[in-house]
Amino acid sequence: MVWICLGKREASILDKSIKLISWSKGLKQEIGFGFKNFITLSSGEQYVKKEEFETIESSRTNTFSFIYINGMQKISNEIKILLSKKDKDFVKVLDLLVKHLAYFYIAKIDSNLIYKNGSKKEKLKVEKWVNDKALFFIWEEAFKAISKKISLKQEDLELLTLDEVYQILSGKNINNFKKRKDKFWSMILVEDKINLFLGKDLRPRLMNKTTWENIGNMPAPILETNMKILAWSLNLREEIGFGYEKFIINTEGDYFGDKETRLKIVTYIELKERKLDYILKIINLRDNLLKLINKKKIDHEYILTELTKNFMYYYLSRREAEILFSEEKVSKKTKKIIENFRNKEDFFKVYDLYLDKLSKELNTSVEIIGLHTLDELFKFIKIKKLNPLIEKRKNKPWSLALKRGKILFYNKKLNPLIKKDEEKITDFLRGNTAYKINKKIVGIVGKDILVISMTRPDMVSEMKKKKAIVTDEGGMLCHAAITCREFKIPGIVGTKAASKIFKKGDKIEVDTINGTVRKL
Repeated sequence: MVWICLGKREASILDKSIKLISWSKGLKQEIGFGFKNFITLSSGEQYVKKEEFETIESSRTNTFSFIYINGMQKISNEIKILLSKKDKDFVKVLDLLVKHLAYFYIAKIDSNLIYKNGSKKEKLKVEKWVNDKALFFIWEEAFKAISKKISLKQEDLELLTLDEVYQILSGKNINNFKKRKDKFWSMILVEDKINLFLGKDLRPRLMNKTTWENIGNMPAPILETNMKILAWSLNLREEIGFGYEKFIINTEGDYFGDKETRLKIVTYIELKERKLDYILKIINLRDNLLKLINKKKIDHEYILTELTKNFMYYYLSRREAEILFSEEKVSKKTKKIIENFRNKEDFFKVYDLYLDKLSKELNTSVEIIGLHTLDELFKFIKIKKLNPLIEKRKNKPWSLALKRGKILFYNKKLNPLIKKDEEKITDFLRGNTAYKINKKIVGIVGKDILVISMTRPDMVSEMKKKKAIVTDEGGMLCHAAITCREFKIPGIVGTKAASKIFKKGDKIEVDTINGTVRKL
């Protein structure tokens, strides 16, 4: 069986042990089966068996409802009542916390399905639930009450496993658990039994076979492409605990990555607490870089490293912005920050300014700089001498591929998905309607209608000028969909291949009533 990583979410030993019991026994009690194998680390990474994960996720496809979404609030109320009593039943409180987290897992799956297939009223109800941060306040109240009951500081209580808390409540003593503080640990669930290992990193070996998928299309020079691959592999791993292990981008701007990693990243963003972490980080990083670039003496290695991080933060912040902006009770201050982030036309101005300044220092063009890989550029900056072979790459096919931690350059177009003779071309596509009007839109690609893999915040001004927007990627909460609804631009997202089939100058018809696009 294959292990997959569900993301990185740091929590205490007590929190994690409750989660493991909840997502094994708790899920089994509710839907008939749960995780039998689960590994989590003190650094936050969570690993499960792929087959078990897919079985649980697919089980809700035809049975989703509001039972578990509403049920979470009922459980919270039950816990409040128990905590308000003079003679508190803490065993029952802990049992309900386990049930509460099992309900949350199922409710999360159901909410995604309801938002995709439900009515407008149902979607609003889901958004209200997603935005209700009070749902988990009861955990803090419960932990405080239990700490008081067993005469422990809360920070010491959270060093215990759930089973150990049960034992203490029954009158038994647990020794030496305080030594776990600030120690690395691994927690393993096998067949409903939890084992805690101090000082051991027992993360599983992940699958070697790659399930490739085309995750977008955005043509860019070699240098920018190199920085993106580095950002989405090494930088992502440093930031959230994992990143892409394999990635390919070719001269036409086709992005190929493994499906497993993309799903892990999406899950990580959806499960993290709703904060402005990455949006604020990318804004602060950009402002700091603008100051450094304007100095007389520039540390090129530092700036290029930070510019690479910029692509990583942008990747994470774009998804974060989509989720936050869709929430019903977002504050005016937060909404303004997100709007500024999404609508900033000069968002990557810092990158362009730096290349312009560097080209003058190296006495060459920005285009020639863009033909370098990052390592080649470092060498060019150091010796101040252009490699004549670099210029020969102009107007030639190329690809960059991440393999075994190294980014390799190829003088050809790579496509790991399909062979040329298997490519299927069609002039009709179907997607999800982002904003609907009661008539068909006819126009020219590039002039009247924007057809693109995915949109970015710096494209809002361009988008507002178009009669319609069509994208390859995205769902109802992607940047393109949110922008279409906000500015009432007819749009269809998630067509998978529109940017490959409909080229600049093509006359197409966009039917937002039926969610279709066709070439005329």
